[in-house]
Amino acid sequence: MQRYGLLRSLASLVNSTKSVYNGGKIERFHRTFQGSSASFKYGVYFMTGSLVGAFGSIVSYHYLYGNENAKHRVGDSAVQLCNMSVDNSSKLIKLGSFEGDQAAGSAEGGVMSRYAIADAVAKVAPAVVNITVTSEGPPSPWLGPIGPREVQQSSGSGFIIDPQGFILTNAHVVSEASHYTGQVTVTLQDGRAFPGKLHSHDTLSDLAIIKIDAGQSLPCAKLGNSRNLRPGEWVIALGSPLMLANSVTSGIVSAVQRESYELGFPGSSKLAFIQTDAAINVGNSGGPLVNLDGEVVGINTMKALRSDGISFALPIDLVKEVVEQLKLHGFVKRPYLGIKLLTLSPRVLEELKERDPHFPNGVSYGVLVPQVLPGSPADRGGLRAGDVIIEFDGKPVKSTREFLDILGYRVDKPIQVKIIRGERSETISLTIQPEVMRNS
Repeated sequence: MQRYGLLRSLASLVNSTKSVYNGGKIERFHRTFQGSSASFKYGVYFMTGSLVGAFGSIVSYHYLYGNENAKHRVGDSAVQLCNMSVDNSSKLIKLGSFEGDQAAGSAEGGVMSRYAIADAVAKVAPAVVNITVTSEGPPSPWLGPIGPREVQQSSGSGFIIDPQGFILTNAHVVSEASHYTGQVTVTLQDGRAFPGKLHSHDTLSDLAIIKIDAGQSLPCAKLGNSRNLRPGEWVIALGSPLMLANSVTSGIVSAVQRESYELGFPGSSKLAFIQTDAAINVGNSGGPLVNLDGEVVGINTMKALRSDGISFALPIDLVKEVVEQLKLHGFVKRPYLGIKLLTLSPRVLEELKERDPHFPNGVSYGVLVPQVLPGSPADRGGLRAGDVIIEFDGKPVKSTREFLDILGYRVDKPIQVKIIRGERSETISLTIQPEVMRNS
């Protein structure tokens, strides 16, 4: 069909209508229309409306796509006319531009294909495992220690992080095994089952490593990064909810950096969770949360008890630091400074300047140190209560979270800290000591 064929046909119809009007026959047509049956009348209404709609569509198509300079190639996904800017010469509204699979406004966005989630699952699924812990229950209340004990089973998920058989999961999944009362069985995606041995675990971060001997190299999940996650990104949860192996759910990132104190864990200041509406149920714990590239960005950990669509995962950047120490030491060395910190938001800054006339006027951001414990590494390094930290290890610091993220798990290494004290700034050196928390 020619590009303008329908437009020419419609133009001919309009011309013939003009000739009828010019011939003085429009009045007779109107009278005949009034005297016709209702069905004929509505039929004419329908035909007239259809013609007007078709005419409008053709005119719109002509003005939008008739410009030979515009690109509209569906085959190679190149589309122009997309910028929400008005071209004064052609009076067209341009709505943005997609080049390849890149979406306007985001260097990493793109058009989501039908198989985007399935393709991401295919990359990581072979590394996802089911973990079953079999243990003996408590003694019978009637027969005591001489009576038989009930065998109990709990199930969770995990994923392979090393071809030699190292598997990452949540510590609460293997809590019975950590007390030497349970046996761990790891089932791979292909159905093969192997006995697992608890390598190490950290209860504070709720992470554990299991080792199996499969006699061959195993597929591993690719670890991504979580620092660049944004609310609204698609994520996929894999695991074995309710012992239903190889299950997949999907959703979006509802929030990033959901602080532990918001969830009722005030003592775990280092922990911040990824919140998602992807379904994470009993048995999903320890499984991977992956992005559309098939990279692990978190570990499914828990869900809100009395609501659906509110689940949480440990960010993979935190997990990497803990795993590195677990594999190296078998436990985690956490940094200890001996200070309290307060983020200087604009509101806090305004209140502090109103209350304290000696508060530095030149401070516009940073982290306030309201307290320093005597004899602590911070005290020995020269940090004092009332100091404002504006740089840590050469990086600007605008919040407590940024401070903790930069600090990470580094210990026994001097770190340069730039502070504002009074009306002057200075740089001090802190050597951070480890706070060793061994698991019982």
